[in-house]
Amino acid sequence: MIRFLLSIVFIMNASMLSAQSVYMRSNVNTSPSDDNKEHTESSNLNISRSKQHYILHFNGSNIDTTYYIKAALLYDKYDLFRFYDKRRIIYFTDPAVSIELFSAKELEEKYGKRISQYTINIGEKYSQIEFTIYNGIMKEQLITK
Repeated sequence: MIRFLLSIVFIMNASMLSAQSVYMRSNVNTSPSDDNKEHTESSNLNISRSKQHYILHFNGSNIDTTYYIKAALLYDKYDLFRFYDKRRIIYFTDPAVSIELFSAKELEEKYGKRISQYTINIGEKYSQIEFTIYNGIMKEQLITK
């Protein structure tokens, strides 16, 4: 409960920044250490005590960051859109907000995370998508041009 309240305080502080990146982490708990504490540095905000696997980027001052943070924390299909060997940036329907997914290889090397069968491998075709949030639930949608 205390961790949750601390996260809310940090999230609320994040909404006051004009341009920032919020480092998001998976729901895997680790024991707290001095290296892993929640803190704010310039325009970056660390809001969790578990393994980092994506970053939310906000470019603007009138963005409800809490809305995006909550939805991103609940979303569980990132591996469907993750590249094997490089990070992938996916925009939301609001182009001022994007999410940077760490590569599968990066997560394997850093945390020993098993590479998902859904990871997009080098040379594979993949769909261009954007994320949208409806009633607090993040969903992917194809970009049609």
